[in-house]
Amino acid sequence: MTAEPRAASGPAVSTFPILLYHRIGTSSRSARGGEGQRFDVNADAFASQMDLLAASGRRSFAISDLLPCREAAATTVAVTFDDGTADFYRTAWPILREREIAVTLYVTSGLVGKSYLGSEMLSWEQLEELRDGGVEIGAHGYHHIALDLVSLERAAIECINSKLALEDRLQRAVTSFAYPFGYHTDPLKRLLPKIGYSSACAVKNALSHPRDDPFGLARLTVSGDLPARRFEQLLSGNGARMAWDGERPRTRVWRAYRHARSRTRRFEH
Repeated sequence: MTAEPRAASGPAVSTFPILLYHRIGTSSRSARGGEGQRFDVNADAFASQMDLLAASGRRSFAISDLLPCREAAATTVAVTFDDGTADFYRTAWPILREREIAVTLYVTSGLVGKSYLGSEMLSWEQLEELRDGGVEIGAHGYHHIALDLVSLERAAIECINSKLALEDRLQRAVTSFAYPFGYHTDPLKRLLPKIGYSSACAVKNALSHPRDDPFGLARLTVSGDLPARRFEQLLSGNGARMAWDGERPRTRVWRAYRHARSRTRRFEH
């Protein structure tokens, strides 16, 4: 039997949540349907969660500001959003701004001003306003593809173009990246600092900690059906595994399956 990977070795360390959101709407049930609607959080539920966060005693950080402060894990939290849908501007940002909660927004730069899977994406004008309002804007690829299923060269082009497009329009350094779908590889992690990134968020659905990999930061996906009690538990730094070192065996198995499925689909078409 293959052993489960261990969390970072050494003395016990404090853990903290890096929360991952996607879409915030008026209903937890989206007209888009399918798997994607699990990630739609009701606006009222989101406001309640941010009230709990504000009352928790934890200080919120944008991801780029978080890295030097991780030793204070017991009083740390981060809020992140992936994709760059327009509901962030309309609904999520007013809630965050009112409570003075720091946030990092990871934008798929090639989709700005367009529609993706039935969702309206942020415009450049909205992104400029968010930038001016203090939102950290990070890169999330150019086309929102699974970077572990393409060549390292193709993945590099996605990461470079995403960064350049955002920096050119926003005139602000973009140093944080979030892997689309959370999928990444060790060669890609080694490449990112050469491109100019200082951090990258994965998913893992685990609690982060001071020794967490800065190019594979663990996040906790907040779904539309997450109970308030469970959210409070995660805020306390409990209720989930601590982020582990390296890659789990089942992650490699899942990638092999996805590779095979991708090849089959290309052959069928």
